[in-house]
Amino acid sequence: MVKKTKSGKPAAKAARKPARKTARKTKRVAKPASLKTKKKAAAKKRVATKRKVVKRKPVAKKKATAKKAASKKAVAKKTASTKATAKRRAAPKKRAAPKKKVAAKKPSRRKVAKVARMKAYWGVFTQGWKRVAMFEYSDKKAADKKASELVASSRAHHVVQLVKEAITE
Repeated sequence: MVKKTKSGKPAAKAARKPARKTARKTKRVAKPASLKTKKKAAAKKRVATKRKVVKRKPVAKKKATAKKAASKKAVAKKTASTKATAKRRAAPKKRAAPKKKVAAKKPSRRKVAKVARMKAYWGVFTQGWKRVAMFEYSDKKAADKKASELVASSRAHHVVQLVKEAITE
């Protein structure tokens, strides 16, 4: 008879322990913060910097006079520019001469490259792909015979392969 535990499972199954974790602890890496938390943190920083009271050093007199001179120049420029714009508005507008219509360019036709007509031959080649002989496409038997003759005479391997050449007119 099998012993049962309180949970109703057999004792053998209940006695099993979960796998032990390794003794070495791994460092936990901080997970990247979500976008909302990043935005909240940035907002808090902005508010904190605004609330900080900045202690200002007393401005030297030279800097103060330089700023005043610069502001006077800026005011002078503004008044000059407003006067110029008022003159432009007051002047009567001249009508520009009507522009002549330019004829539309005709699309240029590209020269179509003529496709060269090709003719097929059987070529007998050496191991270094040097062509030894050429035969008409209909004479494949003659090409094979030539290749076998060359193999028998020179004991070097020869191959028959299709060759396409452009027809010159």
